[in-house]
Amino acid sequence: MVLVMVMIAKQVSREILKMNKQLTQKQNLRENVKELFNTLKEQNGLAWKEIVRNYKQQQEREKNVNRQTHNKDNWIKIRS
Repeated sequence: MVLVMVMIAKQVSREILKMNKQLTQKQNLRENVKELFNTLKEQNGLAWKEIVRNYKQQQEREKNVNRQTHNKDNWIKIRS
């Protein structure tokens, strides 16, 4: 009878260790997902800032081209 109880206790112990390991893996997975999400959020923020910066630079370049064209037109009119 004692031998059976010891065998059952060992099996229960193995099952508990197995469940703890699975729980730890779930917690690690959850932590990894959180870390990945935060990393992506940060990267997305940087990418978004870069997109906005590039857009503003392009708009500024277009303004400068329009100013130069406008100034050339005025210069031509003045010289004529």
